[in-house]
Amino acid sequence: MRIRPFIFLSVLLAGATSTSAQSGRGQWSLGPYVGGSFDSAVGNRWGITPGRQSLFVGLHARVPLVERPRWSFNWAPELVPLLIVTHNPRYETLTDAAGGKTFVLLTPAPVAGFGFAPIGLEAQGALRSRVRAYGAGALGGLIFTRNTPVVDARKFNFTAEFGGGLLWRIHPRLWLRTGYKFHHFSNAKTAPNNPGVDAHVFYLGMERMLAS
Repeated sequence: MRIRPFIFLSVLLAGATSTSAQSGRGQWSLGPYVGGSFDSAVGNRWGITPGRQSLFVGLHARVPLVERPRWSFNWAPELVPLLIVTHNPRYETLTDAAGGKTFVLLTPAPVAGFGFAPIGLEAQGALRSRVRAYGAGALGGLIFTRNTPVVDARKFNFTAEFGGGLLWRIHPRLWLRTGYKFHHFSNAKTAPNNPGVDAHVFYLGMERMLAS
């Protein structure tokens, strides 16, 4: 996974957002969500780590880049103040007389992480006056309190996600957000081991329009 294209895309998105704000178009929106997965999906190319459940506490933001009466294309970054992944190895590090290090595995336990996905895009379309459908994707990073998902991995991992769902208007400026996303994290082969973790995440949240 290369970082330079991500930086270039972030600059483009920031410029487009600034232009939209200066022209007075669109509305910022912001809202929290809670989601989880019952088990980690296992494949051949992405995550290959089984037996992990995930709990997400997140914050979703949206600002229109292109907006029409019945659809919009938006910059949509994600902040994850808390991600808990279960059954992650705990360990102690022992150093011998020659300076060599050995990991001693302890009973697995949940691990906590913090994440941010600044490269996010979302398309919305009106189904009815009070119902919208959306599809979204985002790229970012996570940092955990210890190496995740295995001992010889890293605390820092890159993330990729995509999914979609529905928005239900419950107030002129307040929407209920329901959806699903496929979420992946791995260290992109920057550590001795890179098994990665995939999750099928279902979530529920709110979205409030902030300004015009």
